[in-house]
Amino acid sequence: MSDKRQFKTRLRKDNLSKNIKNKDKKSESIFLKVILSSKYLNAKSIFIYLSTEKEVNTEKIINDALERGKTVLVPVIAGKDMETHIIDKNTSYAIGKYSIKKPIDGEISDIIPDLTILPMLGFYNRERLGKGAGYYDRYLAKKPSTYKMGICFSDYLLNCSFAEPHDIEMDEVITD
Repeated sequence: MSDKRQFKTRLRKDNLSKNIKNKDKKSESIFLKVILSSKYLNAKSIFIYLSTEKEVNTEKIINDALERGKTVLVPVIAGKDMETHIIDKNTSYAIGKYSIKKPIDGEISDIIPDLTILPMLGFYNRERLGKGAGYYDRYLAKKPSTYKMGICFSDYLLNCSFAEPHDIEMDEVITD
């Protein structure tokens, strides 16, 4: 097993056992930084993940974007790729692969979003360490013009790089 894979396994176990202290407060801090950023304010469309319990909560970002009239796209796993679905305030959700929420009635779209907000298992500088399936790297490779913003709790700042040639660097990382 590669060092990177072993490290991801350890981080995932850490995430499961670690109760991030002040998670709600940290998510709120990240929310404020995101919605005050010029990239967010100027974006007409955003692609954003539907958060799980151990990730930065994205619900307030999504609600804010919808209130501002932005087009909001979320990922849905489809085989080895992701589809992007447009959501609105009336969208209903079900639990999909990896216990991740997915829209039941979202319209599939191939819009290239102005801003893409991604989860990170960990990070080093602007290098995103994902969970390992490569969904986001494959998605980003098809949409090189989107601005890539990674969000993560500062607890997961790494002290070394695990980047590989296929990994796509973030344009910006926002932490608490």
